Amino acid sequence: CFDRIFMEDPTDPSILIYSKIGDYWAYPTGNFFYVGRGDGSPIKRLEKIGSALLIHKGNAWYILDTDPAATGAKIRLLSKIGTQDYRTSCVAHNQVVRLTPTGFYRSIPTEYDVTDLREDYIGQDVADYEKNLDWGNTDLACMYNYNAYNRRHVYYFEPVSASYYSKCLVYDIVLSQWVYYEIGTDVQCVADYTYQGKKYMIFGDGYGIVWQWDLGDADGTATAETSLNGTVTSSGSTTLVDTTKTWTVNEFIGVNVYTRGGTGALQKR
Repeated sequence: CFDRIFMEDPTDPSILIYSKIGDYWAYPTGNFFYVGRGDGSPIKRLEKIGSALLIHKGNAWYILDTDPAATGAKIRLLSKIGTQDYRTSCVAHNQVVRLTPTGFYRSIPTEYDVTDLREDYIGQDVADYEKNLDWGNTDLACMYNYNAYNRRHVYYFEPVSASYYSKCLVYDIVLSQWVYYEIGTDVQCVADYTYQGKKYMIFGDGYGIVWQWDLGDADGTATAETSLNGTVTSSGSTTLVDTTKTWTVNEFIGVNVYTRGGTGALQKR
């Protein structure tokens, strides 16, 4: 950021040090500044948004939108709602999605400046899942932004290592909608790669195995939200019907059904 490397000072986690411009191996003794000095909360994460630097702490988060060596340069407080852990935020199309100590938040820039962020709580539809997150072990969790095949998604992975699976909450940036999955391995890290012009999302587990996220219809089931989600028009003791869809009868036998709203909201069957 600003053609410099930024990092937390290992001797004082409230100090951010930075390199010379273009000389990423050179760190003069005066190239540092405090972020929330004396508040007892370490710097947890650094991210770039536009040309600015986001600085996450457990009790607040800040933005540096000018070169730190410029006259009058200073960090600006964005919110006194901090970021929960080291990997529980991500930048997605100039927006920021974070897990905070009080739930999931989304920050969107105003029309004036990409660094002028306004945040809102977005965890209403997954409030029960939020309550059941393993809040004491969020250092194992990670968030990731995936943008490909007309998808603009933010993924939150939380490994449940004792049970050998992971919780996965997916937030659709465009639809402002959540989807919940359970993945049969403990996801430890996520990345993407491009091969022959196609972008793939992969994740690694605690056993050293790398997995590829489903790309859509290759396994016979369309995974786009519009294909999987619907609104019940009628129901029976063992059936749900949505007459607005072109699904075949019993197409989804054997899969989990999650109720997103209305009667039985957030239940799984």
